[in-house]
Amino acid sequence: AFRLGDGFFETIRVVDGHIPFWDAHYKRLEATCKALRMELSPVLESKFLRRSFQELISVQQIREGGRLRITVFREGGGAYTSETNRAGYVAEVVPYFPNRFVVPDRGASLGTFTDLAKIPSKLSKFKLMGNHYSLQAAAWAKAENFSEAILLNDSGRIAETTSGNIFTVKGGKVKTPALKEGGVAGVMRMTLINICLQEGIPVYESDLDETDIISAEEVFFTNAIVGVQWVSSFRHKRFYHKLSDFLVDALNERVKTEVEV
Repeated sequence: AFRLGDGFFETIRVVDGHIPFWDAHYKRLEATCKALRMELSPVLESKFLRRSFQELISVQQIREGGRLRITVFREGGGAYTSETNRAGYVAEVVPYFPNRFVVPDRGASLGTFTDLAKIPSKLSKFKLMGNHYSLQAAAWAKAENFSEAILLNDSGRIAETTSGNIFTVKGGKVKTPALKEGGVAGVMRMTLINICLQEGIPVYESDLDETDIISAEEVFFTNAIVGVQWVSSFRHKRFYHKLSDFLVDALNERVKTEVEV
């Protein structure tokens, strides 16, 4: 894994010392292993793995918010052809506050990273090790004093942001790039789409470019840790966060049902 970047990772928000949306995270773990031709060992079985993580959370005395990261890699030696396709993993958890998803007072400033285009493929929707698109975009954003950067695909359309999936709001309709555009199949992306559908909010997978960002009334991006992060500025445009506030409240209600024991 260190020599070739042969692996992937999954990041999960811990709430009240428990793991919400576990089934969705595990399904993505399974799908990524299959795509990378890794074999799931018994220690990576869903119930056993979740119990192991809950023990880890307990040992680390995390009773409220936390950030759990699972790094999965192909075990064994060898060069490009590994001696085994069996998957192993390393897990780590650290405290993370606050204990609920919140709407930050300050929105994110957004810029567009153009040095590298993300090429859509059957692997682009997974969170692979050695993700140079996001690493380089994050470094660029920091140097340019942006909070977050838009990543474009090789067709010049929006794939995602540095750390999540992007959504626009205009005329009561929510839009987000389809996964074929090259973005990661985020668990929070799926969760927010489901919340919109259940609340009767029209949501569409659509081609997006920078003109769609400028013409939007509201923009936000999502990932498993921050939940919903509203965007305050892109170029000359300024945004508010009315729907973002509503979605954060709905997300916290969903989390309550997930962590009740």
